[in-house]
Amino acid sequence: MRKVQERHLVAGIALGLLSGALLPFTLGAASIIMLPSVIVATLGAWSGVAAALAASFSQLAVARAIGGGMLMLVVFTAMLLPAWGVFFLIGRRPRFEQGVKWSALMTLGALFMLLLSAWMAVRGSLIDALVHALRASVEALPGDLLGTVLGIWGQTGLFGPNAAGIDFTRALTAVERVQVLDGFARTLTALLQMSFVSMLLTSGALTGAVSYLLAARVAHRRALVPSVDYRHPRGWRLTPGLIIGPPACALACAIAHRLGLRGADAAARAFFDLSGLLFLVQGIGAADRRLHEVRVPKRYRTFTLVLLTLVGAYFLRIAGIFSALVGSKGLVTQYIKRHAGRNGKGDGDA
Repeated sequence: MRKVQERHLVAGIALGLLSGALLPFTLGAASIIMLPSVIVATLGAWSGVAAALAASFSQLAVARAIGGGMLMLVVFTAMLLPAWGVFFLIGRRPRFEQGVKWSALMTLGALFMLLLSAWMAVRGSLIDALVHALRASVEALPGDLLGTVLGIWGQTGLFGPNAAGIDFTRALTAVERVQVLDGFARTLTALLQMSFVSMLLTSGALTGAVSYLLAARVAHRRALVPSVDYRHPRGWRLTPGLIIGPPACALACAIAHRLGLRGADAAARAFFDLSGLLFLVQGIGAADRRLHEVRVPKRYRTFTLVLLTLVGAYFLRIAGIFSALVGSKGLVTQYIKRHAGRNGKGDGDA
């Protein structure tokens, strides 16, 4: 263990410092997965606490430089605290599925704590405050730069019908700038009202799961004593609660929306998207089991799974649903086996 740390210590610290420099880019993917958290957790498992500290301080310094104390607080609370929590979980050596579950719950808990603090500070709609802050940061740009940015955004179709009749190939007038910014604020507000909860739920769950997954894999490959439990993709299966729970919640929220309950549509989308993410995991496991059965070499299995996840996620979700319900260990399959076993036992007794 000492040799591994000495060999990777310098590289880990260097990568940790680099992760801070890349923070403006890694934050861009935060609506999908919070990469700073994944980086700190993985570096810590690979190169020790020193590398994780280097990454943490570097990311906090850059966050303060580009976004002030508010962004630094967001990075610390929502990303770094859960990453350091992964170290605690790795040290406890839990079963793999338990480690993934608790890591995801820690990340979601950190996000909830951050949102609660933000709500107490704003005392109003967080979405309105976020859109207002974003618009203020855009309007604070120098005039020429603001015109260039709005022109580029307009040519990509970002403003949609709100910019009808505006020619973005020329400099915008002051009235046109106000028009497109007003329209952009309305569109962004409507989008966030529908997807904000879903984004937080899926991003938090995915970040926590991937953080523990990569850290556990690194620790497992280092052959620590006692060994850290790790499951290869062919061992990934959803528990009955995860198969039934989120889809049932999505259905209940959809019914509540039809009955006129405010905000139920956003909750329904959040649970629907979470269900899709969970069935994607089941689908990856099912695909890897099939590839393993036909003895596809490991490196080709890994390439195939990555490719399918990137370009065929929809089909993996469908495969995951079938695997979770009617696979060899699916809910329906297990129910039929138990029912047949009871009937067989009864016939035998008779």
